Amino acid sequence: MFGRTPRKPAPTRVPKIPKNKLTANDNKVSVMVISSTRTGTRCHAGLCAGLSGAISFRLHDSESIFNSLRFVRAIRYALFLLLVYAARGLPGERLLANEELIPVAVIGVGAFGRNHARIYHQLQQDGAAVRLVGVVDTDLSRADVIAREFRCRPFGSIDQLLATHSEVRAASVAVPTMHHLAAAKTLMQAGVDVLIEKPLAPSLAEADELIDAAKSAGVVAQVGHLERFNPAVQATMPLITRPMFFEVHRLSVFTPRSLDVDVVLDLMIHDLDAVLAFVNSPLKEIRAAGLPILSNKVDIANARIEFESGCIANFTASRVSTERVRKLRFFQPRQYISMIKVSKPPITAEEPLKAEIRAFLDSVRCRKAPLVPLEDGQRALSVALEVLSQIEEHARKLNLGG
Repeated sequence: MFGRTPRKPAPTRVPKIPKNKLTANDNKVSVMVISSTRTGTRCHAGLCAGLSGAISFRLHDSESIFNSLRFVRAIRYALFLLLVYAARGLPGERLLANEELIPVAVIGVGAFGRNHARIYHQLQQDGAAVRLVGVVDTDLSRADVIAREFRCRPFGSIDQLLATHSEVRAASVAVPTMHHLAAAKTLMQAGVDVLIEKPLAPSLAEADELIDAAKSAGVVAQVGHLERFNPAVQATMPLITRPMFFEVHRLSVFTPRSLDVDVVLDLMIHDLDAVLAFVNSPLKEIRAAGLPILSNKVDIANARIEFESGCIANFTASRVSTERVRKLRFFQPRQYISMIKVSKPPITAEEPLKAEIRAFLDSVRCRKAPLVPLEDGQRALSVALEVLSQIEEHARKLNLGG
């Protein structure tokens, strides 16, 4: 006005970020995807897990789309609906009252079970709507120690727990694998939702029986494949389009934990489950080799799996290494992604076990299907058992028995 030429607004600057770059540090894991359009460059997605576990999205646009009133109103309305659904659940779902505490228990309080009890206790201390009622272990002195540590009651059997605390709504099953069926089935028949540690069962027949029992009882049943809740793995999932090659290493120092199963069912099964979820293709061929080193079962193993899609995955798992190493690398056309942890991993956005238990409790509260259903556990178990079969065949051919 008054003869002045209005100054043109400075164009919105878009950060120069390499396409599909995955970054991780001690405090967060983020994914950035940049796409170009004829009207400008837009950053559509940023998945960021900070210390609080929050997810943030960054939007960049060279045409300053935030100046559009219609866009702002649409975003506000979408956020309003998101908050409503977060508080009330999606239409048609039968929910527990938000303020209602979920009474939980932990069955089996060895190394894994103690960690489950620890997380439930932490959530309770943080004000989450959950209450750790008790822990169960056939070693009552062990149960008593854990109960005193996490301020709950010890029990020597599931029947004893349910007889005195019939209000228990959900439970983690962390007993030795051979006892999963008996423990989980008793709980499910009593109407208790279950989170069953991996491997789901020692055999496919028992895995099938667990699935049938869960369906018959109408309970939430989740399997504890922890790698699904690793922030780096979760951030990688959206990047996967056509994976063609995986290289996976999971090495650990020897401990007397989980010696009831071999290294394939103890460690490798984590990565088998993750890669099966990544590839989503039928198997074509499995080759494997392994040896017992410090125990009576296979302590180190290597497997090569070919999928019908043409993807190849190489797995190495050891529980007799001199250091802890975790590597997962994969390749697809014009892209390479690597996730590496050596020795003690840094603290991530949220401890995977805590994220897993949160997801389980959310399924219990909202009466919805778990993120990792028993069928996924059965699928991973099926591949793991085939790997073991190939290891046995390889040992027979080379006369490695005894």
